[in-house]
Amino acid sequence: MTFLAPLFLFGALAVALPVVFHLIRRTSKEKMTFSSLMFLQPTPPRVTRRNRLENIFLLFLRCGVLCLLALGFARPFLQKPIVTEPPNDRGKKIILLVDTSASMRRQDLWPAALARAEETLRKTSSADQVAVFTFDVHASSLLSFEQWSAMAAGERAATAAKRLAELKPGWLTTHLGNALIAAAETFADADKQGQNTGARRIVLITDLQEGSRFDGLQGFEWPRGIEVDVQRVQATRPTNAGMQWIVDADDSAQPGAEPGARVRVSNSGDAKREQFQLRWDRVTGAASLDVYVPPGQSRIVPAPTLPDVATGERLLLSGDDDDFDDTIYRVQPKPEQINILFLGDDSEKDPNQLLYYVKRAFQHRSRGVECNACGGSGFTC
Repeated sequence: MTFLAPLFLFGALAVALPVVFHLIRRTSKEKMTFSSLMFLQPTPPRVTRRNRLENIFLLFLRCGVLCLLALGFARPFLQKPIVTEPPNDRGKKIILLVDTSASMRRQDLWPAALARAEETLRKTSSADQVAVFTFDVHASSLLSFEQWSAMAAGERAATAAKRLAELKPGWLTTHLGNALIAAAETFADADKQGQNTGARRIVLITDLQEGSRFDGLQGFEWPRGIEVDVQRVQATRPTNAGMQWIVDADDSAQPGAEPGARVRVSNSGDAKREQFQLRWDRVTGAASLDVYVPPGQSRIVPAPTLPDVATGERLLLSGDDDDFDDTIYRVQPKPEQINILFLGDDSEKDPNQLLYYVKRAFQHRSRGVECNACGGSGFTC
């Protein structure tokens, strides 16, 4: 038996306290029933010191409680020898899952992920079978078990690493649940074909970004015997802020801004910075907007004000360590030109005639229709 905190065993020395208290306990002499004491002078009772133990069972109980407390705090456990598994000549089946979502564009995360993947591939033996998947929203097969087995043993790891090096992270979100389910289903397909004869293992290489989705795993029964090895890559500079458009026509905006044009600025939970700035790119005279976003929170602010007759196409966020998601683009909508021909001699000033209402139905430029009179008997829009 071994103890995690053996110093607590010294607490068992407190077992001497009940014994000492039993030995030094003072008691009065026995009481005797007597008649009236009104003619006797009261005197205090005499006490005697006893050096012999009484209530032995109670003493043992008290000592046992103290010993059990000391033993419990010492946290004993039994060591068992680790039984090493015999070498399996059939090898293992390994699925390598590499994250290619937008968050992997930060700093040197992608080179670090490639290095982890190459190290995992290099440690495989000739008897192992490996499949390589990349994932963002969906998982995609880069190298199957069959393709791995068809290659020469000395070329497998190098070929898989080369295919990974040719890829770049995309711009989609991370869905870890879909990736893990796809890997488990790949093992299940191999089980149906009788190919799974050794240990099964999933090596997951990702940055475990906040917002990764796992909802697909909630109703999924994970198969037994599949080990998941999570290898996380981390950025040296943790601050990462991003932004996105929020358009709500019911909200009022600041003067000079588009109605309802707002921006949500989000900051990572382990960020070291809180102050950011929004500005229009290559717009002369455009004012910038300071934004305060604590780590792990988000703020919704109106878009910065543009000068009159000025248009901005790119809104930039400065003050962030990673600029891969610090730009959002704004496309000016072009209204579709619609031609309407009205035939008749109605007056556009008479509310009892049709032309009066047709002119007013298409008089706003925000609707994408411009109306012009075209003669005495009609107009086109």
